[in-house]
Amino acid sequence: MFVQHTILPDLTYGVVKVARGKIKAAGQTFQYHCYMYEGLLIDTGPPRAEKHVEAFIQKEKPEQVFLTHYHEDHSGNAASLKQKFQLPVYCGTQTYSYLKQGFSMPLYRRLVWGGTVPPFSPNPVTGNILKHKYGTLSTIHTPGHSHDHHCLYDPERKWLFSGDLFLARKVRFGMKEDSVPQMIQSLQNILSYDIDVVFCGHAGIIENGKDALHAKLEFLLQLSKDTIKLHQEGYSVQEITHQLLSRNKKIRWLTGNDFSPHFFIRSILNEPF
Repeated sequence: MFVQHTILPDLTYGVVKVARGKIKAAGQTFQYHCYMYEGLLIDTGPPRAEKHVEAFIQKEKPEQVFLTHYHEDHSGNAASLKQKFQLPVYCGTQTYSYLKQGFSMPLYRRLVWGGTVPPFSPNPVTGNILKHKYGTLSTIHTPGHSHDHHCLYDPERKWLFSGDLFLARKVRFGMKEDSVPQMIQSLQNILSYDIDVVFCGHAGIIENGKDALHAKLEFLLQLSKDTIKLHQEGYSVQEITHQLLSRNKKIRWLTGNDFSPHFFIRSILNEPF
């Protein structure tokens, strides 16, 4: 699989500095964003971006790291940053367990993201507050994309560092652990907060972020309603997937069916709301 990695220019948004890049593979483009906020680096990018992230670290000099979840495109350089720069790495307790034990990755993810994540021991955050250089952020458990997923919220600026909670207003593909019912619950919870700007791990900086989060919630609610209706009419998971989501067979074939829209449909039908 041919993979192209492009480093994009850093961005500045208020007090936030952003390291970002894009990776093209199998006709798909994936972006990553690492956010530097008040001495705190939020997520560390994929292993393929190691040199890029290290150069960003040397320039911006964070004092600590927080990982929104264990996936390799967010935790990929955390172990090396801890070792090379003596940076303390913080995360939720479930993320801590994944990273301490290590986790397996299918071949396509190793090829796209540039390697595996070595087991290491970050610092688990047991409460709902994370201290940073000038104050605190709220840590909010937002499962759905992964069981361990957390967002960081700044109530004064009304900023949400959302990891992979948002991604897009409409999402067409998922992985085995994706849970649409949990995504809906997490979005409903996060929308109870006063949010102006969303800092997404892949989509970047989204002003009017609450509207974007609400649009994704509405999409998932409608997808769930339509899925249940078609299932009651006797349609199979494959038929429902073809009607409501992507028919792109290439990406399913390249990923060994590990990245597929049918996981969304299965989660709607198999998990209680």
